Amino acid sequence: MRSLSAFMAYVFLCWVTGCGHCQTSTATASQQSLPSAGSGALGDGRKSSGPPAYDDLDWLVGRWWCVEKSWLAETNRIGGGHSERVLEWFNVYYPFADENLTLQLTGNPEDRCIAAEFVIRTDPDDYYAKKGLSSMSPRSVVCISTNVIAVGDRFNRFELKYRLVNGSKRPRLEMESKHMRLVFEKVCDVPGDIRESGTVAPIKTYSPEKIAALERQYRELKKQPR
Repeated sequence: MRSLSAFMAYVFLCWVTGCGHCQTSTATASQQSLPSAGSGALGDGRKSSGPPAYDDLDWLVGRWWCVEKSWLAETNRIGGGHSERVLEWFNVYYPFADENLTLQLTGNPEDRCIAAEFVIRTDPDDYYAKKGLSSMSPRSVVCISTNVIAVGDRFNRFELKYRLVNGSKRPRLEMESKHMRLVFEKVCDVPGDIRESGTVAPIKTYSPEKIAALERQYRELKKQPR
């Protein structure tokens, strides 16, 4: 695990890059729809079934910093700069990606898209890579199910099974790809300006007035009985 000084440095980075009021809440999923850390191994979310869960995903909005990485098996080690081994941030700007507002989470990630991005630290071993932070490939709309976060299409798709980790001082997400286990810790409830991000989502091009109107509609949707 990284040192405390490194963690504080990243919190400062979060502050200077758009989180002027960098605060984190201890709230968990509104309907407890996520599998908890005590529920055993992460399952295959693509095989989920049953009725949809309802979650406003407000707890997910913010900046999540990757604090732990480990290979599931030594034989699974992979290369390439745009891979989870250099994944640094998971930034979530809005719990919706466009005008299709919903609170439902199903077993299919494509049923619920959000305005989010995965950010990598470019590989220092790659001579041709631009040093610093960059959007992870594939760059596409991020979608979420009850326990899978997916980005890309059927030809180039990246999936992470996820669950909320309870009992930490800061909210944590444990994620698992085909190759790695990753733990993200929430360092800021305010993700910054989506227009300055690498997020791929229709809402990124909306006017501030239109986004504000969607936020009002979403608040009203949360008040409706289910």
